[in-house]
Amino acid sequence: MILSIIICTHNRRDLLKLALNSLQRQTKTGYELIVVDNNSTDHTRELVLNFIIENVDINYFFETNVGLSYARNRGVVEAKGEYLAYIDDDCILPENWVASVYEIIESSKSKIFGGPVFPFYVEQKPKWFKDDYQTFSFGNEPIFLSKTNTVFGGNMVIANEVFAKIGDFNTSLGMIGQKVMYSEETDFQLRYLSETNDTKIFYEPKLFVFHYVRPEKFELFWNIKSFMGKGKSNYHAKAQKFNLNKSKVFISLIIQSLKLIYFFSIGSFLRNRGRYPFYQNYIIERVKPHLKKYGFLIAQFQN
Repeated sequence: MILSIIICTHNRRDLLKLALNSLQRQTKTGYELIVVDNNSTDHTRELVLNFIIENVDINYFFETNVGLSYARNRGVVEAKGEYLAYIDDDCILPENWVASVYEIIESSKSKIFGGPVFPFYVEQKPKWFKDDYQTFSFGNEPIFLSKTNTVFGGNMVIANEVFAKIGDFNTSLGMIGQKVMYSEETDFQLRYLSETNDTKIFYEPKLFVFHYVRPEKFELFWNIKSFMGKGKSNYHAKAQKFNLNKSKVFISLIIQSLKLIYFFSIGSFLRNRGRYPFYQNYIIERVKPHLKKYGFLIAQFQN
């Protein structure tokens, strides 16, 4: 079998149904679908076991260890395909997505590849919220990414042989229940680039998906927590563990805290309102890197 599509899910039965429906509409079949239920309590099992896609073998597995990386790794264990395609349970695929995966496998010969992610909404988004905030793209041309860039984990295809070479996803990274953590896919791809002779991860713009923007992502506090979580995850994923003593890291934390106090108070008041018409735009666009650095320093201090 060439392709196994893996969906990891945790208590999102209604969203999962949208993803499954989009697979049902694909122009190409003949793949294996694996749904890894990450300890859900919302009747996800019944949904999957009663779902039918013509010419597709659907397999359901229950993973008791809560965490996206645990679920991803369970998919690796159960998959029979030469290539493993990961999509999020809240993604909708265009009808030619599977066909595009097969085309890329034949044409690029890449061991890891992916494509852009565009947002879709069910609830009304606020006026300040820009589509760019939930768009992940490297442009409109197919390219091999630089060694510092990686494809998005919710639209990612990996050759099965890669796991034998570098191991599984890091279970200390990635979402764990409601705990906001990221970068398990970043860590995996960077390990692949550093531990193998391959220097290329392929990006194909026609391999796109639509990703649901949950209402909590419209809240400023969620975005602040998310940026800090990405900073913490980046520290662990990229192994930037400098040999600094606790006192120096603590001083850096104090300095970064003072910067954030300025940005949230004086900086936001004096912001360029032409560029940042809403307070939220200023925090997300201007303060984001400082929040990520703050999260990075917290992880470094706690290490």
